[in-house]
Amino acid sequence: DTSLKSLIGNFPVDWLRLAGIEPQGPVEIVNANLASVQVDADKVVRVSRPRPHLVHFETESNYKRKNPQRLLEYNVLLRKRSKPPSPAFSSC
Repeated sequence: DTSLKSLIGNFPVDWLRLAGIEPQGPVEIVNANLASVQVDADKVVRVSRPRPHLVHFETESNYKRKNPQRLLEYNVLLRKRSKPPSPAFSSC
């Protein structure tokens, strides 16, 4: 794990190409520390039956361009915390 992270950090273009991505410009390593992420979804309801899942309600008084990205972020974090098989759904 540590060795591969070091190789990716030292040779990012080569790793992008290995992944089938041909960079069209400069690339840079960005800080990947996600420990400081603190977000609160408006309301999340766990439904137990017939199939366990989460329903995520995000209420907005008006549309903001970043809403879809923010909802995706919330749902990814909810999914990670709740463990499968609990998919999350969003509603505005």
